[in-house]
Amino acid sequence: MSARVSIRVSIAWSGHPAIEDTDTLVLTIGSYSLDLRVFNDNAGPDKGTIDWSTVARVGEIEGSTKDQGVFDTLPNGDVTETGIMHNPKTDRYEPYVETWRRLNLGSGADIPYLVLERQKKKEANASAESGTGEHEHEEGVFIGRVGGYALGLAKVDGVYHAWRDSLSENGWERVYEFSNHKECLRELLPTLPVSVPVSVPVSVPVSVPVSVPEGWTEGATVKLGESEWIVRAAGTV
Repeated sequence: MSARVSIRVSIAWSGHPAIEDTDTLVLTIGSYSLDLRVFNDNAGPDKGTIDWSTVARVGEIEGSTKDQGVFDTLPNGDVTETGIMHNPKTDRYEPYVETWRRLNLGSGADIPYLVLERQKKKEANASAESGTGEHEHEEGVFIGRVGGYALGLAKVDGVYHAWRDSLSENGWERVYEFSNHKECLRELLPTLPVSVPVSVPVSVPVSVPVSVPEGWTEGATVKLGESEWIVRAAGTV
């Protein structure tokens, strides 16, 4: 299974000069793509707000939106995506060219990747009795990691919750977080540990080195925070 980290360099609409008004990070892990786009300084009053947040099942592409167009690799290794999609600023479908860049994950071996999906309760009222906080209208709660990059993305009751973390010598550091309630964010999307729990499930997690253990295989159920999660992808590149 392949895994990579991409940033968007620019987007050009309808032949206009290319701009970049977001800080976009995309984790592509097998057929999963986790995509968080946050408006940057070029976005004016929208700076610091979410432009786009989604988890998609995709093929081997750079971006993760439904506009998936034609991809070409440039001499410098960047990838252009050309197609037609909805421009929210004009409310029209327009031709676009996006330029994507894959980030260097380093030369070390065993760079871990991981996709977790929070397991939903089978009974609508089970969460109220258990106190674990699963929601009846939960549309998807995912955590993804490739090397030192991680995203947590959720949509519950029509509200988006998200974070982006970066791994440093001191552990995971928060780059962005978005939620109407921080306690809700921590419950929905707990921060990944630097070490990964082994037993599935466990009451007291046992830690191992940063590399993902063999026991964390696709389809396994693991404990993280107050919830159980299904491992959708796990391994190293």
